[in-house]
Amino acid sequence: LARRTCGCHPRDGEGSGAAGGGLGSSRPGGAPRERGAGSSRPPSVPLRNVQGAAPQATSWEKKVLVWSGRFKKEDEIPEAITFEMLDAAKNKFRVKISYAMMALTVMGCVLMIIKGKQAARRHESLTSMNLEKKARLREEAAALQDHK
Repeated sequence: LARRTCGCHPRDGEGSGAAGGGLGSSRPGGAPRERGAGSSRPPSVPLRNVQGAAPQATSWEKKVLVWSGRFKKEDEIPEAITFEMLDAAKNKFRVKISYAMMALTVMGCVLMIIKGKQAARRHESLTSMNLEKKARLREEAAALQDHK
């Protein structure tokens, strides 16, 4: 069973000894493995375009670019945008969404505290509500037994 290596770690008996040729080298003489046209493994990130620009932004990507504040209107967005621009806009959008979620969580907690204090002033609690419900159910069950 042959073991596949990524090329950055030495194989057993190669690269790490005195005759190896350097750290991380898996080739005799210390020459690093080249990644490119002769590589047997495709790159992990597929490229859309050689220049690093996407052919066209989708409607969702255009909305993210506008919401992130990169552009004022969707009409201003060029046909081809770079991956870096889109990635930065998505990251900014994620941060804005997380801030909104944090604010909503804090507001929900404050609302629940206020509601709980109002219920405590009215002397309402889960225990008293459950006791009242059980008493009402017992009365209904007793009334059904009397009718039979």
